[in-house]
Amino acid sequence: MNKKCINAYKSIRFSNNGQAALCCKSSTMLKDASNQICSIETHTMMDALNSKGAIEIREALDQGIEHPNCKMCWDEEAAGLTSKRTLDYEMAIKKWGKEYADSENVEPGLLEINLGTLCNLKCRSCNPTNSNQIA
Repeated sequence: MNKKCINAYKSIRFSNNGQAALCCKSSTMLKDASNQICSIETHTMMDALNSKGAIEIREALDQGIEHPNCKMCWDEEAAGLTSKRTLDYEMAIKKWGKEYADSENVEPGLLEINLGTLCNLKCRSCNPTNSNQIA
C-alpha cells in the first residue's frame, strides 16, 4: 500500500509556540541536523522541510513504512476512515493537479500558522494548547 503523504513534501505547520511540524496530525516536532526543534524564529520553511526529521519521515514513507510521526493517519485508515493524508492529497489534485500532488519536489505549498487558541471547533485530536473550546 502506498504510504506517501503530500504533507511530507509540501506542508509546514507552525504551532502556537512557533515550533514546526509537517501537519496538525504530526506527533513530533521537526528537528534539524543539530537536533534542535525547528522554530519559526530560527528556521525558514525550507529549513523545516529539509530538516533531519522531515527527511527521515519522507524516507520511511517512500519505503512503505508507517512512520510513528503519522500514527493518527494510520489509525484513522486502519479504522476505515479517510485520513488527513488522503484528504490533503485529494485536495491538492483538485487545486493544483495530479502532477503537483505526485511531485516529490520539496517545496512549501501548504502552510498552517497558529496564532492563538481562539477556535470554534472541538476536534477530538486537538488539545487546549490549540483550541479554547477544549480548555
